Amino acid sequence: MRLGKKLGMQSWDPKALFEKFDADHDGHLSAQEITDGMRGEFGVHLTPTQLFLFNQGQTGLVNEKEFSKAFNQIVKEWKKVE
Repeated sequence: MRLGKKLGMQSWDPKALFEKFDADHDGHLSAQEITDGMRGEFGVHLTPTQLFLFNQGQTGLVNEKEFSKAFNQIVKEWKKVE
């Protein structure tokens, strides 16, 4: 099954994913934590543009609100492609 369809068929909880990806439990995600989490959970590599979506505040660290917004946007993008 294609990733976009798989994501569309399941209900993903961005908060739970955020907590799962937060390897050092500091309440923020680094680019590495996001990259590792997305690869581990979904088997995908984010493009630089997709990674930028997570950190539009450009602080270098992503909070839960930023993560949820970007994750939902990327899921919509994947669904359109497949």
